[in-house]
Amino acid sequence: SSTTRAPWSTTTTSWRPCGNSLKPCWPTCAQAPLCGSFARQVVGDDMGLLRRLRLEPQKPETSHRGPNLRRGSRRMWLMLAVVAITDICLSEGGVLSFALRCPLQTRARWQATNSFDKQSILDMARISLWSYTEGFDKRTWDMMRKSVAGSAGSTSASTIPDELAKVFEQAGYAEASALEAALEVSHLASWYPDGEVVDWVDRRESLDLQGGVFLAPACKTIVIVFRGSTSDADWRQVWKIMQTDYVVPGAAGLKVHSGVLEQFRDGGEDGARHLIEQVRNLLVANPGFRVMIGGHSLGAAIATIFAAEVMQPASKLPQGTKVCLVTLGSPRVGNAEFADWLESQPGFTGLRVKNRADIYARLPWLNFRHVGQLVWLKDGQARTYARGVVPIESTWPDFLRLSKAGSDHELVEYIQRLKEWL
Repeated sequence: SSTTRAPWSTTTTSWRPCGNSLKPCWPTCAQAPLCGSFARQVVGDDMGLLRRLRLEPQKPETSHRGPNLRRGSRRMWLMLAVVAITDICLSEGGVLSFALRCPLQTRARWQATNSFDKQSILDMARISLWSYTEGFDKRTWDMMRKSVAGSAGSTSASTIPDELAKVFEQAGYAEASALEAALEVSHLASWYPDGEVVDWVDRRESLDLQGGVFLAPACKTIVIVFRGSTSDADWRQVWKIMQTDYVVPGAAGLKVHSGVLEQFRDGGEDGARHLIEQVRNLLVANPGFRVMIGGHSLGAAIATIFAAEVMQPASKLPQGTKVCLVTLGSPRVGNAEFADWLESQPGFTGLRVKNRADIYARLPWLNFRHVGQLVWLKDGQARTYARGVVPIESTWPDFLRLSKAGSDHELVEYIQRLKEWL
């Protein structure tokens, strides 16, 4: 009768068509739950009507939000676990037994094989910071030296010229950050008062390759630095992660990141190769000097390619020249064959610095391998590992600190962690 159907058809809950048979449900109000057995008591034995109409109570929208969130969280952690295990087992071509190697043993090995001191690593970071501006030239260098000369050999925020701070403001830094960056770079003039900017490559009209040569007679070093990614053209090259052949006479199977190699050559065979001639001329004029190559992020990847070019016989460097590669937050550039070949060259030393949870230093994954020995900056200390080793203690923090993965990649953060280490 109509009186017996009033509770479920009007006030108790709302109903909607459904392709399923009648199921137990929850009310949208505070009344007693309207389930199949309760409906059977209300409408008697006439359940065929409900089945023919294929009706089902409409559940509140919030009834499954909690379980959905929990399932999403489980999926996220499962995905991170798969990525971490893949990264450990496959990306470096090693196995877990090598990843579990004691840090104390590799730390002793680092001290025995190191051919440059901590201050040189910090200075490479500062020069890399300088390369992000449009002022990597003699004019900016003269401003740095004047700021040091006017403060009795030390630098402070009050001694930094406004014009020097504007160089970093034009590079996208906020006013306070620009002053801090200018102060950091000005320390170079304290350590290298006789330093000189030799050359600067600027190919913004094509693939945006930028890099320069800096001469530091005080420490008998020739520094070659490449700027990291700042433009859309840079990011387009970063995402070209397919590998391409890297031809070296007498070596086979060498492959590198196609986008990085293309940007280094600037679409042709020249690109930054003329910098090799600059380095060769400087070595002839300054016998006994070492060559230090580096950069940050994409600049570090390009620096790795440049180091490989320098180590080839065609570069014709003087016999016995020491070449040091110092990279900051560098992605992986080539395969295992490429890394093995470069690290086996006489006079070559590679060092890659990673700041805490910098996730960019773990890309790309499969069939790529880092070049050089790892220095992991964490909590004011630096732990070192032999080349090819993926330490578990530096892998899991990467995925537990995803919210800091971007900020840990910033070059200013690298400089702060290096200063804590010193």
